[in-house]
Amino acid sequence: MEFTQDPKAAIHALANLYRFTQAPTYCDRVTELFMTHPAFVRRVGAIVEVGRMPVDQLSEIIDESQVRDVVQT
Repeated sequence: MEFTQDPKAAIHALANLYRFTQAPTYCDRVTELFMTHPAFVRRVGAIVEVGRMPVDQLSEIIDESQVRDVVQT
């Protein structure tokens, strides 16, 4: 997000990565401790916060990105 200054593009790119790798988009905190990166939900949350993006825009972006199992953002 820092490179493009576009939170929407950053979320789309991250969603594509998760869809391609079939990594879990959500997991509990204990499971996340053993992962190399935070879960998709936490990463997207950080992008939304840093990019000061309206939260209502997030569901639209998630739908566009076709990351279906993200419901706990």
